Amino acid sequence: MVTLVREFLAANRQVIHSFFQEGKKRIDFLSSQAKLDKVGVAALFAELHTLKGGARTLGFVELKKLLHSAEDSLNLKKEAELDLDTLKEKLNAAVESFGRYLKIYDDLISDRYFSFNITAGYALSKTSSVDG
Repeated sequence: MVTLVREFLAANRQVIHSFFQEGKKRIDFLSSQAKLDKVGVAALFAELHTLKGGARTLGFVELKKLLHSAEDSLNLKKEAELDLDTLKEKLNAAVESFGRYLKIYDDLISDRYFSFNITAGYALSKTSSVDG
């Protein structure tokens, strides 16, 4: 847990907010997919790839690794070399990891950070306009 919190502290807060707003939708999509035909696999791959890129950008190491593993499994599924149970396990691991990151976001950062930041910015701009 400490490692995950450190990752949050090192990341850009604005990007974190966007990542989780979009990420929730993507995870819902991943969780609801039962259809693993050619079109379904391509859609899952695109969602995983986008989430993985966001996790990499933010430095969310655990999440990136699990998303990458699930993405690799989908590549194998495209080639018909992977059984569905293994693919589902990897997708579930990625979804659970996202949930851990989301909990930290909700508990420690989310609106509380932005409310504080907006208030601090307002106070600073009021001070600087008086000084100027």
